[in-house]
Amino acid sequence: MEKYRIDKNSDIFKSEEYQKDKYMFSVIEENLNLENIKLYSNERDFIVCQSGDNRPVWIWTKNEIEKEELEIIKKIMAIFINNGTFKFTVKKNVYGYFKLTGFEQFKLDENDYFEMGALECHELKLPKKCDGYIDRPKKEELDIIAKYWHDDCDEMLNADPITMEEAYEHAEELINLDTFFVWRNDAGKIVSMIKYKVSNGLAKLNHVYTPIEERRKGYAANLVYTVTKDMLDKGYGPLLYTDYNYLPSNKSYMNVGYNLTGMLINFSCVKK
Repeated sequence: MEKYRIDKNSDIFKSEEYQKDKYMFSVIEENLNLENIKLYSNERDFIVCQSGDNRPVWIWTKNEIEKEELEIIKKIMAIFINNGTFKFTVKKNVYGYFKLTGFEQFKLDENDYFEMGALECHELKLPKKCDGYIDRPKKEELDIIAKYWHDDCDEMLNADPITMEEAYEHAEELINLDTFFVWRNDAGKIVSMIKYKVSNGLAKLNHVYTPIEERRKGYAANLVYTVTKDMLDKGYGPLLYTDYNYLPSNKSYMNVGYNLTGMLINFSCVKK
């Protein structure tokens, strides 16, 4: 499979087919800047990307891909599985092919399957105004951010559970980031939070979280709108990933101008 190894300067990243899916596969764009990235491709139909050892593998494919190329992808997947990586992300039609045809050395883990929606925004819509304002958290609010981070991970269907100790570690990092924001209500209470990361002109928003008791008040929508507007004003392409089947969340993003561009499948494999 070494003949399929490529580097980040491959022309496939400039191809029309890949450029159409660049938002949906923004994780590949992020990884292109990493030293330990592993890339495989026939430089026409697919890209297999891993940011580092034991990290999830993202597999981009053009929409019209032949069975022969999908079989090559299976063989490349076996390399990662033999090295201890079992998590993958693909388009739904590719997952369907894998499920239908199976693998020689491994099989799909039926207990690990998640439908992830990819959303992008090019033109904003003004949400219903709510009370409060965007702000940065204070260091003395570490307890609040840690709890929100823990609860957010706990609610995410495809996220590994974390301990409060781990949540505090993440919270300390977040408070020091200039890409992490909160929304405060008029009383000054933190009622929503958001983080984003910029890479290759794309701005990926994530960990948008509002505690249960503060939901349906417009806080998250106004926070997402405000951050997204700043990203668009700076020339970045805003995007985010969400649970494809969680309609309330998807609707709130669409209400401020995000469009659902496609579905990706997160799944795991196990050795036979």
